[in-house]
Amino acid sequence: MTGDAHDPRLERVLEVMLSIAQQDFDVEAPVSGRMDVIDAIAVGLNMLVEELRGEVASRRELERTHEALKEAQARLVHAEKLAAIGQLAAGVAHEINTPIQSVQVSLAIVERVHRGMLDELRPRRLGPDDVAMRLRRAGQAIIDAQEAVERVRDVSDSLRTFARVDDDREQEVSLAEIVRASCRMVEPTLRSRARLELELDDGVRVRGNGGRLGQVVTNLLVNAVQALPEARRSSARVRVCLESLEGEARLTVEDNGPGVPAELRARIFEPYFTTKPEGVGTGLGLALSQETVRAHRGSVAVDDSPLGGARFTITLPRITEEGREPESDARRTTRRVLLIDDEPMLLRLLGSFLGESHAVVTAASGDAGLAILAKDDRFDLVLCDLHMPGKDGIDVFEAVTRANPALAARFVFATGGAFTARTQRFLELTRPRTLTKPFKIDALFALLDDGAQAGPVSS
Repeated sequence: MTGDAHDPRLERVLEVMLSIAQQDFDVEAPVSGRMDVIDAIAVGLNMLVEELRGEVASRRELERTHEALKEAQARLVHAEKLAAIGQLAAGVAHEINTPIQSVQVSLAIVERVHRGMLDELRPRRLGPDDVAMRLRRAGQAIIDAQEAVERVRDVSDSLRTFARVDDDREQEVSLAEIVRASCRMVEPTLRSRARLELELDDGVRVRGNGGRLGQVVTNLLVNAVQALPEARRSSARVRVCLESLEGEARLTVEDNGPGVPAELRARIFEPYFTTKPEGVGTGLGLALSQETVRAHRGSVAVDDSPLGGARFTITLPRITEEGREPESDARRTTRRVLLIDDEPMLLRLLGSFLGESHAVVTAASGDAGLAILAKDDRFDLVLCDLHMPGKDGIDVFEAVTRANPALAARFVFATGGAFTARTQRFLELTRPRTLTKPFKIDALFALLDDGAQAGPVSS
């Protein structure tokens, strides 16, 4: 080896090698020009360092590209959700405004009949037949208003289904109800483009997230509608079938559009792949749907429909429907009921309606309810609003539980939804009986007919 064993170049070469071992590539070994062994080693190290610098730069660029792709994907997923929300909002506006109009007209008829009868009864110009006829007219208007309110309630139930999309908890859900909720959401668009055919087995129940499954069904329905040529509106069809198989639930959504070519089916569930025109969709709908179905231990596939278009088939594990308790035939008896709610109109209406057959006491706040219970706890049922200013339903329940645990078992909570983490935690841990607003008045009477016994309540 040429050169002194104590050559300072050798020490520098060793320092460069140590830096490389520590992944520090901003170094360079000195080359003296002597062209000896030390220079050869230095040249080799410098070439290695240069190559490693290139590798690091490439890796950093790859990481930046990967992050950019992740951000782009997140934006596209968000855009997909916004598109779904936009369609949902349009459907909700239509489906709620129409029955509300019916309620307004029905109530106007009742008000006119009521005013007219008062005007004509004062001078006693109305005979019994006239009174009966006008009462029948008013009665029909009331029935129409009730039916319109039921339609609003259906839409509200559908919204609650979709609102649970970010809830990771799984529970037993009716797949038929999820399908109907999705159909209601896309009905305004679908109705103008095709005829919807439903063949649903109401007994099919699965375990999962109702909101996410609803998104899957909605996406398939929207895809089916978008695939149908507008020129064929009179003959366009979308069919949804739900059936129970051995241990499985099978849901199919099919149409008589152009279908999906065989050569594209292998890619149809890939992210960003789409057969739609530019500007329509993001190419993520089917990919997200497949991901959701797989998360529910199921599968989704596409093939040819007997109708002539595409058929998407979802298969999910089915659970056995639990037997229902036989309906009680107990005679209605007078019960003592305490109503706690901060809405004066609802409190007045419920008090008046229940007061015809039960002894009703009302409280317009949580504090007022606790003051009543402190003096008198002999109530068969306490219907308490969950969300109230000041002391809410949770505060009232916790205070009653400490003072009189037996009375806490007679609580039923009326709620329009669990909007806060505190409320969700309370419902999960306590699992009280609830009535979901807007609830059917018969559900409340059923509680009273059952003697206000503890147990699950269906509204």
